[in-house]
Amino acid sequence: MKIKIEEDLEFDFQKFKWNKYELNDGTIIKAVYLPTKVFRSGTDEFGTPQYITGGQVHVTAHIPMDLRQTPSNERFDPAIHPTTQIDFIAIEEPWNIYDLSDGNELKVRLIVSAIRKAEFINPFGEPAYNIQHSLTYAAKVNHFD
Repeated sequence: MKIKIEEDLEFDFQKFKWNKYELNDGTIIKAVYLPTKVFRSGTDEFGTPQYITGGQVHVTAHIPMDLRQTPSNERFDPAIHPTTQIDFIAIEEPWNIYDLSDGNELKVRLIVSAIRKAEFINPFGEPAYNIQHSLTYAAKVNHFD
């Protein structure tokens, strides 16, 4: 797949918040998409600028102290540590907003569709979690070229 790139943009964080999800055992999963690149990729049929990003999703868990376990002795390996999909409730899925060097704002929203818990305990005594997700984009156009 070839990506159309018209301009590599600088950006600053205007609003940056974690997504929050609650599991039935009281665990709170937090996830955030951290962009490292923003590109203008053209315009839509109305002349509105379109953007794409590159980045990573980071996930952490806040687990009740009474649910912590003895850490695993080996490194995590998805081939030997099976995962189970678990139910969750979305508490917060905010839009994160970035000021772009072309004068516009880019809103990015991380949407989590599934959470999986691994049969592995990290060094903090917490299970490892994996999420399936998608990203939604919306631009607030303050400036047209």
